[in-house]
Amino acid sequence: MRHWILLAGALAAAPLAAQGTTNTVVGLVVAQESGERLAHSVIAVPSLDIHHFSDDSGTFVLRQLPPGSFVLHVRRLGYAPKDLMLTVRAGVQDSLRVELTRVAMKLAPVHVHADPTCTTPGLGAVKDSVLTTLLTQLRMNGEQYRLLAERYPFVYSQERIISSELTNGETRIDTIDTVVVASKPPWRYRPGHILTRPGRRQRGELIFNIPTLLDFADRLFLDNHCFVDGGLDTVDGTDLLRIDLIAWREIKTPDVNGSIFLDPETFQIRRSVLRLSRSPKVKGLLDLEVSTVFQEALASIPIVTQVLAVQRFDPRARRSAFVAGYEHHRLVGFRFVGARPGDDPRSSR
Repeated sequence: MRHWILLAGALAAAPLAAQGTTNTVVGLVVAQESGERLAHSVIAVPSLDIHHFSDDSGTFVLRQLPPGSFVLHVRRLGYAPKDLMLTVRAGVQDSLRVELTRVAMKLAPVHVHADPTCTTPGLGAVKDSVLTTLLTQLRMNGEQYRLLAERYPFVYSQERIISSELTNGETRIDTIDTVVVASKPPWRYRPGHILTRPGRRQRGELIFNIPTLLDFADRLFLDNHCFVDGGLDTVDGTDLLRIDLIAWREIKTPDVNGSIFLDPETFQIRRSVLRLSRSPKVKGLLDLEVSTVFQEALASIPIVTQVLAVQRFDPRARRSAFVAGYEHHRLVGFRFVGARPGDDPRSSR
């Protein structure tokens, strides 16, 4: 997925139905506290290159496995990750029940502070246990999206409206169109390379590439930002957990500062608000802020549904009547190209 803005548990036997005969494991993922089946949990055996989701009922099937012992990773947003030792027996179908423990934390009120200077970036500098838990859940959001994009590719369409605000208070619609976006983005985060130019241009328009889910889980992004627990904040009438991020001070070209907001119940990402860490060389530009809204495409699987960018300018410096530019992207269509999460894992191995 690429978005950009133009600058003008426990293990136990489970009696599940047979779905194969040999070298097969049939599993069920549930919440330890309630027994609730956890749809679209991430199931991975990295040594066998198996990565997929459980189905709508929390069930998964691993077929045609070689005999032996393997590490099974099970992940679900809102729950503590679990790693299990999976033993595969030749000529046998085994079943297992994976119980995940819900993440619980004491929610603190919003913390109001100025952005500190980021001198020691990366997860290794985080000493607060609450913030460590939040960052683990944030990474799980990104890793889950990575699995979705790579193993279950999809495309979606967005309505895009570009408008301008003039000094007389008038708002002018400049462009309305529809763009089709693939799930796997061509742009990936690099420190200080948020702004790029189309093609090989050396001058003219700049594009603000917006870091999103894949980047929030990427080690390169994490290693170049500091993180602060912002507490429980209210956004548009909804209480959300806020994580503030600040670009490392050694990055000398524009990067991003901002906030990421998680649902306090499910720990799914709901919103990000990002702004440039340094002013670019754009005449008259005062500030730029990009808000991204996430909603579920399927249970526990968030995707981008809206992006709103606001650029504000000093008209005196530009000698124009233009004071602000707005770009709004709104999701209008979504479809999987092939298999859906929970489909036969052989189609997504």
